[in-house]
Amino acid sequence: FNIAHNVCCDHDGFVYVGVTPQYGGVFGEDDEPQGLKAWDADRYAALVHPGEDWSYDIFTQAGRALRANAARDHPLHGYDVKKLIGAGISQSGSRILSYANGVQPLAHTYDALMPMLCAGAAAPFEGGAAPGVAAARARPLFTQVRTDLGVPAMQMNTEFEAPFFCPNRQPDTPSYRSWEVAGASHGPADLLKIIHGKEDRDGVGSRWHAFDTASNVSWQPTSDAAIHHVHRWLAGGAPPPGQPPIAFDADGKAIARDVHGNALGGVRLPELDVPVASYRGQGAKHFLAGETHPFASDELKRLYPDHKIYVDRVTAAAKAALAAGVILPARAKAYVDRARAADVPPNT
Repeated sequence: FNIAHNVCCDHDGFVYVGVTPQYGGVFGEDDEPQGLKAWDADRYAALVHPGEDWSYDIFTQAGRALRANAARDHPLHGYDVKKLIGAGISQSGSRILSYANGVQPLAHTYDALMPMLCAGAAAPFEGGAAPGVAAARARPLFTQVRTDLGVPAMQMNTEFEAPFFCPNRQPDTPSYRSWEVAGASHGPADLLKIIHGKEDRDGVGSRWHAFDTASNVSWQPTSDAAIHHVHRWLAGGAPPPGQPPIAFDADGKAIARDVHGNALGGVRLPELDVPVASYRGQGAKHFLAGETHPFASDELKRLYPDHKIYVDRVTAAAKAALAAGVILPARAKAYVDRARAADVPPNT
């Protein structure tokens, strides 16, 4: 098969390869397709795809190609690949979960697997041999990561997924970790703005117009931290630090919240510990985007009588998140810089 992949490197020993093993990712779907062929018809003209059922094997073949360090046509042009982390987010996370439970024990291709933002919902293994996206939309099976996987696994979810994920939570073990990011939505504001900008730039139509009301709590810096932990884990270091799950009320149906309406428990980021708004992982207007409800000026002045108090509290919260291992140093600095530039309390 032809496999579309994008490659980038960083200074911490990572190379990122984006694999597109699903039919929908190549051809798109619905009346505004955003697959690779719609995004850049010339560049991806040669891509073919037999259908969703083959996505797991394509993902295995991609991993094997990356492992073949001595191959003349190696995708990374000679970089020495030592470990492979298979990660996916959202519906791709569901595919990674299914891959972990049904393919990895047979193929032994990846050294660690990270199903993220999938709420413990595993995708189907078959849904029809004809090309199409029906299998991607089939009813998922909510499940756990098998305990005999044999390689490290880490799940990460947000407040959006927590109510769906809660019934199938599993405890941390020497080979398994789970994080839940309080206040974050499936599609937070920062991410939606980036997606929308690229859609407009490339003229492929936009499905996301929710960043005006979406949650301002981003999960992306925390997923970066999680990947760094898994990288060290594979190199013989400690597993990612354990984090408490998002708290639920006694009946287990509703997320427990503080006086500001923000979730209790979970990965604690400065937005939650030094709040200027109430954040919801699920939104009434845009379900996946969540919501941000800014505090009134009087409430901000009550919480933070002067700007220095606010900056000092954000600085302390950023240091705490960094010490907890849920953000990286660059993100901690960004929190402080943003706090210094913020009009909190309002200068009126």
